[in-house]
Amino acid sequence: MHASEREAAQRKKNAAEAALRHLQETQNFPDRSGKTRSLGRLVAGVAHEINNPVGTSLTVASSLERKTAVIADELTHGILKRSALNEFLANSRCGGSQLVANLNQAAEMIESFKQVAIDRNYSNQRIFDLGDLTEKVIRSLRRVSKSRA
Repeated sequence: MHASEREAAQRKKNAAEAALRHLQETQNFPDRSGKTRSLGRLVAGVAHEINNPVGTSLTVASSLERKTAVIADELTHGILKRSALNEFLANSRCGGSQLVANLNQAAEMIESFKQVAIDRNYSNQRIFDLGDLTEKVIRSLRRVSKSRA
């Protein structure tokens, strides 16, 4: 075989190998595409669940911010009434409790999501307290049902 024939054969071999690689990649593409869609749905679901307590927290925080500005303005101008201050303090306690509860809920969801990712990546078994997990699920379901009521 001459040098030009060897070069032509090598080119054909390289082209055939490239075509085979392309075919294998194409065959794997639907599987990757399905995994990507599944991951996208999972991330969207997690984002939606986390958005609920975070969105509620933002609403409560902005309300507290506005009410604080009003109370500060009334105090500055010497027109603050005891009843308005008492109402503000009651609303602030309630709002603070709501903020803590909602942000704890979001933090728990994020931690659970991170744990699922770790467990999937390392295929480790995790030891957990079934009673504690059940209580967390029940608390979460109660919050969801209260927010929808």
